[in-house]
Amino acid sequence: MQLGVHFALTEAQASRFLAARGNDAALTALIDELEESSNTTPTCSTDKAWDPISCALAPSGSERDPDDWPYTGVIVGWEELQHGVGKQAEDESESESEMTLGYTPPDKVKEVAAALLELKEDDEFGDAYAAMPQELRNAEYGDEERRYAQANLDDLTEFFMDAAARGLHVIFHVNL
Repeated sequence: MQLGVHFALTEAQASRFLAARGNDAALTALIDELEESSNTTPTCSTDKAWDPISCALAPSGSERDPDDWPYTGVIVGWEELQHGVGKQAEDESESESEMTLGYTPPDKVKEVAAALLELKEDDEFGDAYAAMPQELRNAEYGDEERRYAQANLDDLTEFFMDAAARGLHVIFHVNL
């Protein structure tokens, strides 16, 4: 499993990502730019905890069951800019890299932030983790993974709260 990272983007940065939707090479180049400027772009690394967080809070994942919103937005975002093997712009051949890149606009970032804050205040992640469907559980499923996911979710809550307060867009990136 690969490492996941969230980036908070300005309007100008987000428009570049939206224009590159579905173009693996262009999106990869934009991600590389963000990673190089991570000292100026707000980020939140979820390491490998993105998977149990997503499976616990929004079991529908990239299928985006409306009943899972706003928790779907925590990891997979409001919409996918890329999922799986992308196409190169030049010749439409399959690219070498596979990625998931989810996007959430500022109005939806606020919804996600509010839901995460409520989840934290009510201390409900443990219940969601315990109720995770059996088929979504990793081999690491258990108390240690739950604590690890909770710690990363706490960081994500602060990240989303900051992005919401600043009116920023959010993307989530993971190479598969």
